[in-house]
Amino acid sequence: MIKFLSGLCLLVVLSGCGGKTKPYIDNPYENRMKDFTHMGVKAMHEERWKSAEHSFSRALQMAQLLSDPALEARAWYNDAMAWKAMGNFSEANDALRQALRISRLHHLKKSAQRAQIQWVILHDGKGALPSLEKDDPADIALSLGYMLAKQADFIGARRAYHQVLDNAGDEKNGLLLQARAMLGLASLPTQVKGKKHEVWVEQALKLLRKVGAPRKTAQALLMVAIDRHYTIRQRRDAAERAIKVYQLLQDKHGERMAEDVLQSMALLGDEYE
Repeated sequence: MIKFLSGLCLLVVLSGCGGKTKPYIDNPYENRMKDFTHMGVKAMHEERWKSAEHSFSRALQMAQLLSDPALEARAWYNDAMAWKAMGNFSEANDALRQALRISRLHHLKKSAQRAQIQWVILHDGKGALPSLEKDDPADIALSLGYMLAKQADFIGARRAYHQVLDNAGDEKNGLLLQARAMLGLASLPTQVKGKKHEVWVEQALKLLRKVGAPRKTAQALLMVAIDRHYTIRQRRDAAERAIKVYQLLQDKHGERMAEDVLQSMALLGDEYE
């Protein structure tokens, strides 16, 4: 017994040594959560939805082991986005419900806003949208802009999209958010959008090509294809390149949509050549 106690005392003394220097505390669960989240985000960018969901679910486990409500809410939200991308709306709904429950219970305002907006999007506009606030992160402003445009609040949508451009960072995800906001601005009515349609689309294309986002690139190319400010030759080229992207992504719906756009131009002749 004496040996045991002396050993315990030694452990306490050793673990407490170091004076006033602030020690580096290695938390393996927090580190693993960050790693799994990073892998999940990377997989989402590369459209590997199943891999993303697996990584986010492991990140959720780490957050639950830490019993950290903010990290849990974030992990549930990310998992919902992966399920949504896979088209599994039931699982996405359940994960968002958990993110909302935890966020509201622990007064995590921005986390609750983020989940609430995605809840409204998932349920085709049913439900209350939070108001846009000046300190809203770029991803929240982007989602709000999307929903406000769908509700024909074009002034509100423009304000939200510009907030994205003001607040998004210069890392990969920030540039992608900016590009999506630019495409959103290009889709607004002419009297609202500010710059010309083609200016927003061209700026978005530059960013999308820089970060590598083929599906959004194809969407931007189709916006070029339907814009009469371009020549028929330019529009056909954009539609054909969009078709190729969708073919490589094995997206039959996108491919048919691009083919329809190309077919509609065949009826126009060469009026702008």
